[in-house]
Amino acid sequence: FSSRFPAVKVLIQEDNGAGVARRVKTAEVDFGISGVYEEDAELVFKPLVKDGFGVVCRSDHVLAQKRGSISWAELDGHRYIRSARDSSVHAMLSRVAGDLAFFNSPAFEASNLAGTESLLAEGLGFAILSSIGATHHAGKKFVFRPLVRPTAYREVCLITRQNRALSPAAQAMVASCEIAMRQMTLPAG
Repeated sequence: FSSRFPAVKVLIQEDNGAGVARRVKTAEVDFGISGVYEEDAELVFKPLVKDGFGVVCRSDHVLAQKRGSISWAELDGHRYIRSARDSSVHAMLSRVAGDLAFFNSPAFEASNLAGTESLLAEGLGFAILSSIGATHHAGKKFVFRPLVRPTAYREVCLITRQNRALSPAAQAMVASCEIAMRQMTLPAG
């Protein structure tokens, strides 16, 4: 995008699902990319990619020794590193995990991927991340095992304000993001 449009300045602000929605709604940003934190009539959520969830842990963790998928029930008894409660990931996972003990009594809670990665690197437990989130950890001696029974996924969406057109520069950036997401390589599963 930058090589095609060198005069366009791009500001990237990372935030959780609630923060992304708030920033779009208040016109602090032109658009956002996130899972749906909660429905909002003032916002439009256009699905870009279906993103599956799995267990991420250090390669020497007992869960890493399992081959293939891992069921939710197999996670009880292991130390869990939970995503922050105001994240779109936590909101989605809480609907699937329900009353599972590990989910409701985490050993740690991290507000972003960097914090989660630090806890994982120390071998302090496992996290449940989307396959897109797991790509951030590539090459760091972590493994990703898809979650099953039930399978969990989220839709990563382009978030815009209702009845408000994007500027030509923002439209071009969105098009670049859509192309990049179609070409993304995700972990197996």
